[in-house]
This record gives sequence, structure tokens and C-alpha cells, in this order.
Amino acid sequence: MKETEPKDWIRKISEYDQNEKKKEMCVQELIDLMRQKEAPNEANYNIRDLICANREINNQCLLEQALNQIKIKQELKSTITDTDIVRSFVEYDELDVKHWTNAYKLLSKVNVDSILSNEIIELCCVLSRASKLTFGYELRSTQLIALILFIDAMLKRRGRLANISTGEGKSVITIVTTIAHLLIRGGTVDILTSSELLAERDAIESAHFFNLFNLNVSNNCDLEASQNESVRQNRYQNNQVIYGVIGNFQRDLLLTKYYGKPIRKELATCLIVDEVDSMCIDNMCNTLYISHQIADLKYLKDVYVYIWQAVNMFDTAEYTVKNVEKIKSFIELKIKESQIVYPASLQEMIERKIKIWIENAYLAKISIQEGDQYSIISKGRQTGQAVINDLQTGIEQLNTQWSDGLQQFIQLKHFNKLNEESLKSIFMSDYIFFKQYNDNIFGMTGTLGASQERDLLSNAYGLDFFHLPRFKRELNVRHDDFLLATRSAWLAQIKQSVNSYLANNRIIDQNEIDESKKMLQSKLDNNELLTRNIESLKVKLDEAKMEIIDESELSMREKKEKCQLIETQLLNSVKSKEENELCIENIRDVLGEDKSRNCGARAVLIIFKNKKDVNDVVRNLLVNHKHLYDFYGKLDGLRKVEGLSKRVSTDIRQLRPGDIVVATNVAGRGTDFRLSNLLLKNGGLHVILSYVPDNERVELQAFGRSGRKGQPGSGNIIVYDKHLFSNHELTVDLLKQERDAHEEERLMEIRIKMIPRVVLEKKLFEKFETLQEKVNQYIKTKENDSKFNELQIKSLHNKWAFWLEKMTCLINNVYRSNEKEEQIFNFFDNFADQIVKDCYRDQNGIQCLVDEPSELIKLAKYNILNENYDQAIKNCDAIIDNNCIEMCSFAYLYKAIALFRPVKNIGIDIFDQYAQNFKGGNKIIPDTVKQDGMRLLKVSIQLFEKEIQRIQMRSQVLCNIGKENIKSGVGSKGDHFSKSNANEITVLQMHINAAQCALKTSIDCDKLSNCLNSTKLFNRLGDIDEKKANDIKKSLFEAIVNDCQSNKLIKKERFSKKCTLKCHINFKNREKIVREIIGEELIKKALKTCECFVLSEIDSCLEQKLKLNRIDFSKEIYIYDPIDSSGFRHVKLSSQFFYLKEKLLKQIENANEKTTEERENIIINLSKECISVNKIFDIISEKFCLQSVKCVYLHKESDKCLNYETIWLNDVFGEWANLIKTILSSIFENSDHCVEYSNLIELIGEKVKLKNQLIDVDVDRIVNYLLENKFLTCEERFKFADEKQSSINEYKSSLHFRHDINSTNVRPSVECVDFSDFTRLQENKEEIIEFFESNLKNEQKKITREEFEEAIFYQNSDEYSYGFLKVLLTLKKIIKSLNEYLDIDLTASNLYENEIIVVNNIVIELADLKYFTKQNLSLAPLDSLIEYFQNEKVIKDKCFKFKYQLSPENMTNELKNKIKSYAQNHVTKLIDEYIDNGQYLTETDLKDLKSTIMDKFVKEKLLGYDEKGILKNIKKETRTSDIEQMVSLIESSLMDTIGVLRLNEKCYITCNLLNNILKETNLPREANEFIQDDKDLVISFNKYNSPWSWRAAFIMALGCVQICAGCLLTAYPILGPFSYHIGSGLISEGCGDIMFALNNAGNISKSIYLKHKSLSMLITCVCVGIGGYLSRASSVSMVSGKTIQEQAVRMGVQFATKEGSFMISRAIAKKAILEIGKCVIDYFKGVATNILSSLTSDFLKQMLRQFSERIISLIRKDQSYNNSIKNLQTNIEKLCHIVKKKPTDKVVDKFWMKN
Repeated sequence: MKETEPKDWIRKISEYDQNEKKKEMCVQELIDLMRQKEAPNEANYNIRDLICANREINNQCLLEQALNQIKIKQELKSTITDTDIVRSFVEYDELDVKHWTNAYKLLSKVNVDSILSNEIIELCCVLSRASKLTFGYELRSTQLIALILFIDAMLKRRGRLANISTGEGKSVITIVTTIAHLLIRGGTVDILTSSELLAERDAIESAHFFNLFNLNVSNNCDLEASQNESVRQNRYQNNQVIYGVIGNFQRDLLLTKYYGKPIRKELATCLIVDEVDSMCIDNMCNTLYISHQIADLKYLKDVYVYIWQAVNMFDTAEYTVKNVEKIKSFIELKIKESQIVYPASLQEMIERKIKIWIENAYLAKISIQEGDQYSIISKGRQTGQAVINDLQTGIEQLNTQWSDGLQQFIQLKHFNKLNEESLKSIFMSDYIFFKQYNDNIFGMTGTLGASQERDLLSNAYGLDFFHLPRFKRELNVRHDDFLLATRSAWLAQIKQSVNSYLANNRIIDQNEIDESKKMLQSKLDNNELLTRNIESLKVKLDEAKMEIIDESELSMREKKEKCQLIETQLLNSVKSKEENELCIENIRDVLGEDKSRNCGARAVLIIFKNKKDVNDVVRNLLVNHKHLYDFYGKLDGLRKVEGLSKRVSTDIRQLRPGDIVVATNVAGRGTDFRLSNLLLKNGGLHVILSYVPDNERVELQAFGRSGRKGQPGSGNIIVYDKHLFSNHELTVDLLKQERDAHEEERLMEIRIKMIPRVVLEKKLFEKFETLQEKVNQYIKTKENDSKFNELQIKSLHNKWAFWLEKMTCLINNVYRSNEKEEQIFNFFDNFADQIVKDCYRDQNGIQCLVDEPSELIKLAKYNILNENYDQAIKNCDAIIDNNCIEMCSFAYLYKAIALFRPVKNIGIDIFDQYAQNFKGGNKIIPDTVKQDGMRLLKVSIQLFEKEIQRIQMRSQVLCNIGKENIKSGVGSKGDHFSKSNANEITVLQMHINAAQCALKTSIDCDKLSNCLNSTKLFNRLGDIDEKKANDIKKSLFEAIVNDCQSNKLIKKERFSKKCTLKCHINFKNREKIVREIIGEELIKKALKTCECFVLSEIDSCLEQKLKLNRIDFSKEIYIYDPIDSSGFRHVKLSSQFFYLKEKLLKQIENANEKTTEERENIIINLSKECISVNKIFDIISEKFCLQSVKCVYLHKESDKCLNYETIWLNDVFGEWANLIKTILSSIFENSDHCVEYSNLIELIGEKVKLKNQLIDVDVDRIVNYLLENKFLTCEERFKFADEKQSSINEYKSSLHFRHDINSTNVRPSVECVDFSDFTRLQENKEEIIEFFESNLKNEQKKITREEFEEAIFYQNSDEYSYGFLKVLLTLKKIIKSLNEYLDIDLTASNLYENEIIVVNNIVIELADLKYFTKQNLSLAPLDSLIEYFQNEKVIKDKCFKFKYQLSPENMTNELKNKIKSYAQNHVTKLIDEYIDNGQYLTETDLKDLKSTIMDKFVKEKLLGYDEKGILKNIKKETRTSDIEQMVSLIESSLMDTIGVLRLNEKCYITCNLLNNILKETNLPREANEFIQDDKDLVISFNKYNSPWSWRAAFIMALGCVQICAGCLLTAYPILGPFSYHIGSGLISEGCGDIMFALNNAGNISKSIYLKHKSLSMLITCVCVGIGGYLSRASSVSMVSGKTIQEQAVRMGVQFATKEGSFMISRAIAKKAILEIGKCVIDYFKGVATNILSSLTSDFLKQMLRQFSERIISLIRKDQSYNNSIKNLQTNIEKLCHIVKKKPTDKVVDKFWMKN
């Protein structure tokens, strides 16, 4: 060795060091390392008595003695159990372990108090052997040490935590510790993991181990358990061990204790915590609360939406204190305007939290980003929902939400369904959860932390600790860290590092390659052998399961053990095959078969803080690396990256050279990657940590993914920090120091602030438990009804949640002094006293605790369903009296329902309907109630419509924001928000439609015509031209309605009597002056809004005062509205109707005093008097000197002409066609551009001459030619004279003051102008006034826009503000209007002032166009105003005149007949028109029908027919039936507009439940929310049919006679074999008549009964005929000397066998059904129903006779049938012979097996 080179020395030393580190440390070495940490404040101080050497026993400590005894005991057999096991522990098989366990459980362990006791030593031996049987290895020394130390804690009855490094087998230690606790102390064990992924995995992987000890294990967090409470209940009851996450255990305890759900009645006796640092330190003060949905909080949705709108506005986009105040004022304004409505109980909460919500909205918009703090679910039912990411564990917190509106703003950011905020009511903190286990907590982690963390755990939970060294020395190497200044440099460094580790860093020598080649074939052969073995075992297992044995207990047990043995062999074979496949995979890598991998490369795991960084790095690495995986968390799992947007879910069986896993911290804790042998030789896994974690524990967990179990590995940190620019000395170590300082502060905050808060909350919660119990007891004594009690307790929880929310600030600051705690307890006592006092309430509709609107609705429904109608009405009144009317829609609806007294027990069966009708007789709605009920329904409909408008406004607001945000890359494209709103609107619309049925509705021909969509005519027309079909339908209805209107059946459109005028006196910024002018007396009578005083009228004196003081006032239209607080609603005229205002006000003044005819005439008069487009155009043409010009522009088909060469080859162009094309293209740059004809001629001529001055082209001729060939189009247009155009342009660009405005009066004049809606003008108002004054002093009456903007906006152009300033100054008559500026008198044209303003505006708009036509005039027509007024209820729609002049029944019938008559005329005319045109029943249709008849009747030759007659009947019957159908649809749709309550003198109501109505569909979540809130009673009106009439009695008597005759005929078959069938037919007919009489008692007529009877008889005759013929055939056919009927009786027993059934099916089904069925079924399938209706009764008789004869002949001729009968007869005789000797059941079983 002396001659060895230095580099070889270094290599050999390194190899020696590596080999030494790979060796397992002995027990002595491990204990020596543990002794290094036994000093005070060290980790092993609490176990020093176990690791201190004992001089008396060879200097061995107790721990060494225990380990030595275990080692010796393993070679011996058990001495403490009375089992028959003769083998030593190391020879135990699975059955031995189970037998030993059963015996061990019977032992008394009361006196076991030392780890050296024989019971403990044997337990450790058996657990070690069980590990060998399950995992293939015995417990290592470190695992035995951990087990013994945990058992020591159990014996001392105290909890203990362990620091066990990653990769040391914590999962196995958890299992054996759990089993030890169950066998020593009994009970049950809960095992907490850090994520649901680990819980599910560990529960599955540990099941076999636990089963060895007769223990069952499961989890509480997989998909099945999460969705089903009964599954969790069964798992808790049937398993001794439950894996799960802390939140799931807390949830089940709270649900059981406070919600009466029997999921889990008590805690487990022991809690074992994996990753104890994460749960007991990092999340110590986390609180789980059961989502307590307070229905009233749904009303905050509008608050959130408008806040989100505000933070996305241009002027409040940035977060500032000033902007927060602005938004607060904005929300307050929305509340005043009733755009935001909520219960009075939320007022205090909104005032308290409004600023917090606004700040959180900014936080959601600016700071909290997708992929970092939260993720968006991309699949499943929760698609689009935002879930919080736990950045320390990388797990998505599916059941966690942010509070104080933050979650809601994230939802709005991504257009998600907006959920209501949850408040804390029933809750449990992690700290309190752990404390409940007292001293029965055991935990493990690889990163327990320093003394500070241990002190915190010790003080908080009373636990001690120990630190366990690794079983092998660590081979994990830390490489140099990198700190970069920019993100791009950081990404580049990560890419460079990955490339370096994935390079071919180790050369595979030839010997290794040769050995691998030899092994490959052997492994492949072994793989085939294992595959065959697995298939063989599967077959054996199936046979064993199917084996038939005696039902004795011994046989069953033997069968079970045999199956278990085969299953174990199968499982082992599968595992062996998997191992073999991994070995093959490794060999192929050594041989380099996968060219995309470097044989000498390593694998890399990169851990990032968030998903955004993961995605960025994946994109950066994807190009050069093929084996790339990403790992986000539970939702997406591990995925292989196959493209920028393509991910495939996968599992990595083992990491191989060249693999890259890019993950969040979900891969940093609890994830164990298996490494291939080649990868281990290459250096193992390298971990790159891309950020500095929040604490050292998370960092160590991340690096613990490599170098596990003594394997090689490495890691380093690559991080970027922008502070490196300013501090060049910054390093990763300095960042860690800063991190550690923050962590120390956080731990201190937990101890000082958070633990006191959690403890106080627990004390308060205990007080609340006592209060709830007291309330429960009182309520049960008052009302022993579970639903009523549930509502009261829900209300109690609501009040408790609101109280807690109110106390939040005080509770959070309780650490400051003990006085705050006393103060909070005093507040709670006051709260409790009030609750107890409220329990005794029962007045004004408030019962006990329930006083919230949403809970009162539930109480009202409860009372309605229990027929406590008066109480339900009081409940609804309580809502209406104590809340704003906008949120009382369901209160009015339920009050109406209670008033109508609904019939209970709604059913869909016919008998239920009869029962309802009988009950309805006792609940007919009286006339006195009808009016009140209809009034309530009208109000509820209006409120529902308002609610729909608010919901639609939400969607519109968010849509406008979303369009801008998506452009900038913020938010999501999926609009779940609008879909959710649409679903909500759908449910509300169902309530509206149901209530509307009772009321009179308008006659809207457009909507009503939809009833004809399903008719044949309009189906055909719709397929051809849907728009035309809709127009024809509408025209048809309009014609019928016009006929009704002409005959005075329908009221015309008319202004409402409830319309009135009121005067608005505006006071913006001048309220004091206005008050003085109006006077206090009028002020008291006035209604005050945020902008004006509203008076019913003002006298001329007051009007003059207002004008003198330049105070705006105007008359406005109001309509009576019961849902408005003042009783009247302001109908705001849109600016487009402003020109009509003066004439309109004159017409509708005193409308309430006018007759119906006069109010109808108002619309007619308006149409005559209102200014029209033609009139305005004539005025503009005359006054503003319009000029008519001939304009040319491109034809709409000019593109086609351009490509037609024939056009351009004409002689008119000569050789200049291409030149003309080019010139025209330059002149007409776009299709809208037009040129005057004369100018066009000149332009073309000039451009041609520019090309060649010698050319002489006839331009006129060319242009005319192009006009003729539709390349150009010429039409008359208008323009202003040039002089007038320039004057208008000058007016637009300048402010021209009126002559009476000067420097002295301009200030008061401008000060009166309200600029408050225009921020920029308002902010500069004083500057504007001063600027005007200075210009007017110089007698400058004209100010240009440039001068104004330079002085006020500092040259920053603002067309928006300037335009509105000009409009406002013109209206206030400070500057001249256009006509005044041009000195044009428009008053001479009989125009009102408003109309003059409109004319001026139109002229200005037209001046922007060079040429224009009448169509360019933007004047809103009168029709659009009428439509607007109809929507606002100012104009009443057309409706039927229907009053109780006669009895409603007679009036209804009379009206129906008239409508039918009018409809019959118009429908007949329409259909005949289409028949004449050949468009109704075409020749193709007739040809198809004809060919069908030919196929079925001629080819089959069953019977003859008259083709012409049938086709004629078809055509006639089709026309008649279609006319009847359409007339019936029209009549019913028009009658429905009158309303059920008006149409029927006697009616009653029922209530359907929403889920029953929608049961055929998948209920959307929004519908379920309505159901949960008990807003699911849908009203239904039913006409009462009297159950008695003389006609009904006669028909019922006739039915009874038929039934009696049928019974007699069946009993006494006087008609032979047909008696039974005819008797059955008579009974059927009798029952049908009785049902008909019951169902139609009040509406029976001769024609209706005969129609019913003919149809019923036809069906009965056919059924009886076929049955009779078949039975007759069976009775007359002879087989073997007996009739078929007799043979059938004898075959009864054999029908139970397979053989008998098969023979019968062959004989009859194959021949009779298939042959006859072919012609019968095809016939009915091919021939339309219309053909059947044209057939005569003789035809049917003939057809029936021939069919029956065909069936009989087939049965008689079929030889196989006769042979089958003979065989069957022989078998029956054999059967009878055997039955005499053997039990019947065995014979049957034998026949079954045989056949």
C-alpha cells in the first residue's frame, strides 16, 4: 500500500467511511448516544433512570437489560400463557401469534409495573415476530428501544413524545405501540396523522399486522367515510384502532354531543400522534368548528358583491384608508337605496365588520394569490371552488375556510358560487382536544425541535420526551446552498443544479453490466413462473370459496382458514412478482435500455412553497427532461408531466436515475420514496429546498426525504431574496437566523396570547353547555315535538354564534388582564339571563327563542304542516312587522298558504287524489279569504321579482368586473357564480309561477303562443323557419285576442288608477336653504330621500320662490306599491324619454279620478301628440338648413362583383379597368364610407389624369355602369350647410355664456349646480367658478374647451367631465343652448322645453356624421315607453273582464265557448290555407303512409283494404284532430290568465314540497339550500269537484251491476270456457265506471261518459277476445289423449325446474311470439295512430279473428311442442316415483344441478 497514489488513498478512505456508516449500530452505541442528551433541558432527561448504567449488573442500564432479555427470550417458548404452542417466539406463524394474543388478553396485568417483567418481554418478542411475518423483518434495535420506552410510559401512566428521525420506521413503531397499549391497558386507540393521504395509506398497510392480534383497524377520512355518517359510526364501533386527521375526530365528537348524531359517544382511551410537532406546536391553537350555517347570513351576499365591485373600480382600486371610507359610504348608500337588504338582527354586525370586509376584499384582490395560499379545484362536484393550502404540509384544507368574508371574496374573484359566511358556534380547539386525553398521549416526529418547543409541549400537555438516534449513521450530505437576487436567476440555478445531478456522474463498469445481463434472463423466467403461480392460486381460491361443505361450525372454520391461507400465499406471490419486476426494471437501467436516462444519474426531489412555483419550474424543465413528475396534494395526487397542459395520474413504484419530482411540501412530510438499487449506487436522492421554511422542523422534514434508513443522499437550499440587491452580505444562514427569531416570537405568542384565549373559549363553551341543557329541559316541558325543539336549539346556537362574534375582540385580548375575563363572564351571564327570559315568550308570533326571520319561516312551515294555521300567520306577521318588506317574500307566501288552509297529505296516486278532493270539501276557500289571500300572493310575487332583480344585478356586476380581470389574467373563466344565481332564480320562478296561477295575469301573445310549439303544424314550420313560425303563432293569438277585445271580453292597455304625480324639490348641498323656503309645516308632510323632499303638490307661491332661488324642482310619476315603505314607488323616466315628460305629466294628472275608457285614451292621445321622428326631422331640416345630397357608397355585394371578370371586361372601362379598381378602393376604404355623387365624379377624373393626362374617360358613364351592376349604390342623404356645420362644431368645442350671466351672478348660479355625481368636477368646483368669474370680468362670453381644460385639468383632457359640465350648465341656463347660440327659435314649432333639448342633442349627434338619413335620429319611440311603463305597473296590460256578475261556473263556460269560437275560425282558416298550399300534409307524408299500408296488408295478405278511403279518412281525421288540439291549447292558455281563484267558485289548495317536484332531476345545490331553509312549500290550487251528483250515482250503480254480473258469471260458467274472461271484463268495466264517477262527479255529461265508455269497451273486448281464444285453444287441443289444459295442470311442479321452463319457451315463444309478433308488432309500429282511428269495428274483428287463428294453427302444427310435452310427461312420472322415497327439496336440488 506504500506505493498507492494519494487519490487512491482518498478514495479508499471514503469507501471505508461509507461502509462503516452503512453498518447498524449496536445497542451499546445507541444507548451511549442517548446518554449524551440526558442533562437537564435535554431531550432524554426524563428517561435518565432507564439509560443510566447500573454498576451492580455489569454496568447495564434498565433499557439494556430489557433488550438483552428480549434477545434471549426470542429463542424460548412462552411461559406466561397456557397455550399449546411448543415453538419458540422466532418460529411463530400467524396462527401462533393469534393464539398467544388470545391467551395474553386473559392475563391480569394489574401488577405489571416494570419493563423487565416477563409479560412485557414476551409482548416485545411477539411484536417483533409479527413484524417479521408482516413486513419481512424483525424490529430493529431502535424500534425496540422506542417500543420499550413507550411501554414504560404506559406503565407509569403518563404521556410521552419521541424524536425519531425520518426513515427510522415510525409507522411500524406506531403500530407496535398501539398494539402494546391495547394488550396492556385495553380500550381503543386513535392515531393522528398529518394528512388524510397518510391516514388512508397507513390504515390499509397496517391492517394485516393488527389482524394478527385480532384487532381491527380503519380510518375516518376516506371518501366513503367523509360522505356517510353511518359508515363512520360503524367504523368506530367495530374497530379498535382508527387512523385519521384531527379535524375528523373533533367533528364526530361535536356532532355526537351537540347535534344528537350517534357517531361516536366517547373518546378513545389513548391517542398516538404522528408528526407531533406539526399538530401539537404549529397548529396548537387551531380551532375546528362545525359549519354553523345561519340562514340570515345569506342576505350578506349583496354586501360582498358591492364591496368587490367597489375595490375593482378605477378610483378605489388601490388600498388606502381614504378608499376604505369611500367604499363604506358607497355600501351605506346602497343600503339606503334598498339595493342591499338584510334582517334588522344583522345591523349591528354589519356596522362592526364593514371595514374588516373591505380590507379583506383588498387582501383577496392584491395579496392572496391562486397557487400560493389557495388552489382552485379542477374536477369533481366541487369544480371551481377555492381551497386553502397549508403551506407547511402542502395539503389542501378541503374543510377549512377563511373568516371575515375573505373566503367569499376569493369566491367572487374566481366567479365561484357565493356561500354565506359561517360563524363559530359549536367548536373545539386542537389544544383542548389533546387535553381531553389527559396522560394517554404518545407521539413521534423526526423534528421535535429545541428546548423551547419541548418546554411549550411540556407546559401545555404535561408530557415528557426522549430522543432516539438513527439505527445507522447518517449518509445524507448537505451541499452548498445558493442565494439569488432575482426569480429568473433562481429558476436558472435550479435548472442548472438538476442538470448536474442528472448527468452521467458514475460510469457503470463492464463487470456490473455482464452480471446484469446474466441476471436478466433469470428474472424474466422467474416472472413468468410467478405469473402462472398467481393465476393458479386465484383458481384455487375461487374453488375454495365455492366448495360446498356441511354447515357445522368446524367445517366453516376450516373452510375460512383454508381460504385465508390461499389468500396469504396469493398476496405473497403478488408481492414477490412486484419485487421481481422492480429488479428487472433496475437491471434494464444498468444495461442502458432506456436511452432517455443516464445510467450514472441521480434522482432529484424539488420542494416548493406553493403550486405557482411548481408550475413555473415544471415549464422550465419540461423541454430537456422526460421523466418529470409533479405532486400538489390529495386532490391531484402524483402526476407524470407529459406536456405543458397534459398530466397523467400515476404511482412511482421506485425512483430511478433521471427521475425528477417537483412538489409542494406535501412531499416534505410523511412521504417515503423507494429508490432503485442503481440509484443508491449512484448516490441516492438529492433534495432541493427552494425556499427557507417557517421553522427548522419543516426544513429537516424536507431533507429527511433522502438519506433514509442509512441510504446515501444529499440536499441543499436554492432560494432567492430581493434584499440581496441592498445587502450583499446576506446569506442563507442569515435568513435562517431571521427565521428562527420569528419562530421564537411565534412560540412566545402561542404561550402568552393564544393559549389563554383557547382556555377562555373552553370555559365559555362549558357555560354554554349548561345553558343549552337548561333551555332543552324547559322546551321539552312546553312542547314535546322534536322538530319544534330542533328549531329552538338552532335559534339558540344562532344567538350564541352572534354573541361570540361580538365578543371576539375582548376574547382575543384576554391575555392583557384578568379583569377582561371577568368582564366577558359578566357579559355571558347577561346573555344567558336574556336567553332564559326569552324561553317564556309566546306573543306576536314569536315562540320561545325563535325570532330571526329565517328561523321564523321554518317555524311557520312547521305550524302549517301541523295545521296550526293561526300560529303560522302570527309567525309570518312577526317577520313582516320587524323587518324591511324586501326580505319578507316567503313570509307573505306562507301567510297566504296558512290563510287558505291547505289540504294535507299530497299524493300522486289516484286514491290519494280522491281523498284530497273529499278533504278539500271541508277546506273550500271562502270568498272573504280569497281577496286577502290574493293580495298576499300579489305582494309575495312582487317581492320574489325584486329578489330576482337583485340576484341578476349580482351577476351583472360580477360579469362586468370579470371581463376586465380575465384580460389581466386574474380569476377564472368558468362562471359558476352566474350558474348558481340562475339556479336560485329558477327556484324563485317556480314559486312565482305557482302563486301566479291563482291570480289574473296579463295577456302576452308572445308568451302565450308558446303553447302551440308541440303541434304538428308549428313543429313543421319551426324546422323550416323558426322565426317565421313564431311570427305566425303570435299573429294567430293577436287575431283571437282582437276578436275578444272587439266583443268587449278584454280590457285594453290603460294607465293605472294607482298612478299619481308628486313634486321633487332637490336640495343637494343646500338642504338648509330649501328647508327655510318650504317651511317646517310642509317638511313634516314631505318624504325625505337622500337628494330631495317629496311633496304631494306645491302651490304657485312656493313654485315662484323656488325658481327665484334657482332650486330644482320637478313633477315625477309615482305608482302605488305595497312593498315600498311609503306606499308609493317613484317611476324614474329614462333620459331617452325625457322629451315626452311634459306631455306625459299633463295626460296622467288625476288619473285616479278617470274612467277606464279615459285611461285607455291617454295612450291614444300620447301617440297623437308626441313628437315623431318625421316631425323632428322636418323641424331640423327647416330650422337648421339641411341640404339633400346624392351619395354613393359600396354595395353590400361589392366583394362578389370585384371578382366577376365579366363586369370589368366591359367596353366602358376600355383598358383602364384595373386603374378604376385601384381608384375606387382608395376612395371607399370601408363599406360605410360614402361620397357625394358629384364629388365622386371629380375624384375619379382627377386621379385618372394624375396617371395619364392624355386619357379621356367618361366617368359619368363608368359610375352609372357600376351602379347598374350593383358594385355601387346611390341614395339620398342629408348634411348641414357648410356654414351651419362649422357653427355647430364651434359650439361643441366652446362654452358660450348667456347674455344675462355676468361676473357678479355666475357664482351663485354655478353653486346651485349639483356636481356631486362627477368627482372631478366636484373636487374642482371652486376653481371652475373662479375661472368663469375672471373670464366674465373681461367680458369674455366664450371659453374654448382647450382653455377650460388647461386652467382646470392642467391640459389633461377629460371629455367625460367636460361633456357633463356643458349639459348641466345648459340645463341651468347658464350657457346658451345650441338653438340659442345659432339664434334659431324652436318655440314657434310648438315644441316643449324638453323637446327643444332633445332636438339640440340630436342636431349635435347628426353633426358628427358627415351625411345622414332619418334613421340616424336617436329618438326613443312611444312603444318603448309603454313597454317600460308596463314593466313598472304604471300601464296595466290587457286582461279579461271577469267579475262575479253570474256564478263563476256559468261565466267560465260562456267565456270558454266564445274563445273556442274565435279560435276555431282562425285556426281552421290557417290550417286550410296550408292544406291548399300543400304544406300541411304533403304528398311525401301520404306516400309514406301508403307504402306502410302496402307493406303490411298486401305483402302479408292478411286482409284487404280501400286505399283511397283510408287516405281520405287519414287526411280528414288529421285536420280535425289538429284543429281540436290547437283550439284546446289556445282556449286553456287564455283561460289560465284569469286565475284559478276567479274561475272557480269552489277551490282548495295543497302544498307540494320542492324535492317532490324536482325528484326526477338532479337537485342543484341551490334547490337544496331552499329545502334546508324550509322555503320549499310550493302552493297548488285545485278545483273542488263535488263527490255527488245524480248522474254519478247512476253510473256508480251501473258499475256495481256490472261487477255483480261478472262475479256470478265467473262463479257459474254458463258460457263455457269463455265465462271467466267475460266475467273479468265485466268486473273491469264496473270498476272503471265507479272510478270515472268518483273522479268526474261534478262534470259528467252524456258525451263525456259515452267517449269514456267506448274507449274502455274497445280495450276490454280486445283483451277478453285474445284471452278467450288462447284459453279455448288450450282446452280443445288434444295431446296424448288429454287436452293441453289438462296437460298444463300436470306440468305445474315441473315449471319450477329449468328443463320445464325451457321446453315451454321453445314451443310457444320461439314459434308463436316470434312469428306472430313479427307481423303484429311491425304492423303497429309502422302504421300511425291515425290509421287505427279510421278503421271500423268489423275491420278490428276480422283482424283479431285472423290473428287468433294464426296462433292456434301454429301451436297445433308445431311438432317440437308435442315432443316436448311427451318428454315432460315422462320426467314428471319419474319425479313422482322419486318423491315417495326422498325429501322433495333434495330432488329439486338434484334436478337443478343436472339441468
